[in-house]
Amino acid sequence: MRFPKCSSIAPISGLGIRRWQIRVNTLNGACNLHEEKQGSITAGKIADYVVLAEDPYSTPVDKIKDIKIVRTVVEGKSVYEG
Repeated sequence: MRFPKCSSIAPISGLGIRRWQIRVNTLNGACNLHEEKQGSITAGKIADYVVLAEDPYSTPVDKIKDIKIVRTVVEGKSVYEG
């Protein structure tokens, strides 16, 4: 699925609320900061990402804030392992 560049604050039609919330905090955040090389896992982009201990799509909403970060990678290098 292709997303419009820097989509509006309103959820994208057909996109589940959790997918939309994650998108707002990743791809849209980078787009709004005019970051062309960040925001998604795509060939040629900077590899900044986190590995989570649980799936945020299946975790109860009130528990998402408690999901532990297992690993953080910045520019392709592991900078945290917990």
